[in-house]
Amino acid sequence: MTQTIKKRKKDLSHIDTLADLMQEKRALKARLKQQEKEIEDQWKKLPAESFKLVVRKVVPFYLNNKVLDKSWGVVSALTGFMSKGTRSTAKKEVLGNAKKLGLFTAIRAGYNFWKNKKK
Repeated sequence: MTQTIKKRKKDLSHIDTLADLMQEKRALKARLKQQEKEIEDQWKKLPAESFKLVVRKVVPFYLNNKVLDKSWGVVSALTGFMSKGTRSTAKKEVLGNAKKLGLFTAIRAGYNFWKNKKK
């Protein structure tokens, strides 16, 4: 999206009179206004494009890490369930972690479905 501005030598040999000079001045102002309008339009699109980038890059990373984190929570709670003396506390911990894992897995699956549907 970045463009390099090349210095162009414009042939101005056609300017012979003051009227030609004024006409070239008006044409230059019109080109500048058009370029400023294009830059302004791109500037207005910047927040939307930034948000799209965040959604495309950060959300999948976050969801994948949450699913992995909650999976580890279920595994560690299950190992704790086998070693702890109080089964009810360990059972609640396992169920709580499993619910969170299911929630984040469902959110990730919904996001992936939505992302693939857009393609």
